[in-house]
Amino acid sequence: MTTTDEAVYTARLLGPTILEQGSDSVATCPVYRGGAIVVPTSGTVTIHDDAGVVVVEDAAVEIVASIASYTVLATATSSKTPNEGWRFAWSLTLPGGRVKTFKTDAVLALHRLYPVITDIDILQLHPELTRLMPPTETSYQDFIDAMVAEAESRLVGAGRRPWLILSAHALREYELNGVLAKVWRSLATGGVGTREWDLSEHYRTLAGAEYDKLALVYATPTTGENADVPGKRRGGAPVVWLCRKGGGSFL
Repeated sequence: MTTTDEAVYTARLLGPTILEQGSDSVATCPVYRGGAIVVPTSGTVTIHDDAGVVVVEDAAVEIVASIASYTVLATATSSKTPNEGWRFAWSLTLPGGRVKTFKTDAVLALHRLYPVITDIDILQLHPELTRLMPPTETSYQDFIDAMVAEAESRLVGAGRRPWLILSAHALREYELNGVLAKVWRSLATGGVGTREWDLSEHYRTLAGAEYDKLALVYATPTTGENADVPGKRRGGAPVVWLCRKGGGSFL
């Protein structure tokens, strides 16, 4: 099958762009082709809020570490009500003069969700990962970032908004086991049956179990206060009732 030039550019947007109300927020649009970063020569970005009102129009982007970047200033969002439905349109000029537009959704939130684990947590469980770390690396941060993006994507897909989670600590065991699964799989060069592969499968199973028992406290979008009665928590995925809650039948 013939692939056109239009199809081979990838905007690596791992989820909705999160803007924090009243704070400077940095948004990026990494572009790849053939597995390599593509450095834009220039570009602009236009941002619409949830009502379709233009908040930023054709503003020039910066190229930071080969990636198109734009800082949404606090003044642009301080008077806006936190909500979903915001939109970004990145119009980037790529090598050869090609102009491509990449669009993504965005959220204006009171606060964003931050990772709750670091290398310390990983190495406490497996100190040997210090010497097993590739010589070109100084941290397992890439694995942490990948797991956090996966966790947020899974929550969004399940109808759970990560930017409203108050109990970030509740994600710790899920994220930690998920990171260890990724780290050990990357080290399992010998394939199935090796210690590294078995550890990866072990932690993948634990991560799945931890996700299934997540108990999260959520905030209301506009106030940041607990959205539920005290003590109530929500799982990582909504519950689907096949009969009337509390028993009985619809018949």
